[in-house]
Amino acid sequence: AYNLHVARPDTTATVIAAFENGATEGLEIGHSGSGGVYGVTNTNYIASTYFTSGSFRPFAIVTSNSARLVINTSGNVTIGHAGSALGKLESRATSGAQFVGSYDASNYASTTVSSTGAVTLDAVGSGAKFIFSDSVQIGTSTSSIVQCLVYQSSSTGTAGDAAFVVRQDGSNPIAEFRGNSGAIKVSMLTNGNVGLGTSTFGTSAAGVLALFNGTEPSTSPADTLQIFSVDLSAGNATLGLRTETA
Repeated sequence: AYNLHVARPDTTATVIAAFENGATEGLEIGHSGSGGVYGVTNTNYIASTYFTSGSFRPFAIVTSNSARLVINTSGNVTIGHAGSALGKLESRATSGAQFVGSYDASNYASTTVSSTGAVTLDAVGSGAKFIFSDSVQIGTSTSSIVQCLVYQSSSTGTAGDAAFVVRQDGSNPIAEFRGNSGAIKVSMLTNGNVGLGTSTFGTSAAGVLALFNGTEPSTSPADTLQIFSVDLSAGNATLGLRTETA
């Protein structure tokens, strides 16, 4: 049998309404006075109860026979499923954004996690951008491989190609500027090595500038000295120099 107990909401009432079965499993609506109940004091409350075994039930909001929001007995909240929460708050969906914060319908930011764990952050609005007021750290260990990639758009290169890469590769961090198809244009290592067109250096190199063979310039811009690597013959790269008067 299912029972409904309703009490007059006066100053002495704790439970105003209780929706319970014969084992006192159910839902309470009440007011917590100065003595407090369920850890709250002087406030109205809705509580999920289950006293017969000495434990409590989770609290769920259900529509169309599916749990939409669940608060478990540890206080963790899940949105979109009734399973164990992965943290204090978890929103789960297999399509669309899992989290959205908005100013209005035209200005918002969303977070989407793919089926492979890739996270997409998307700011939408007339001035959409991400502003970080504090320093940002990527990765937690100097021994792990961590990468920060900035990708080209179709208007500046081949869409999807990485244009700027910062990565922690073992004990040797490196920054790279790349062109289309991932071609390295500039590389910088923490041992002081700088490469133009390459990230490969000779054994024990430190504080070295490396130049990969390019195309020798055919003109001399004003007030400019041009240095480059050029093959004198196959397999015989040498330093090239073109002055303003060359």
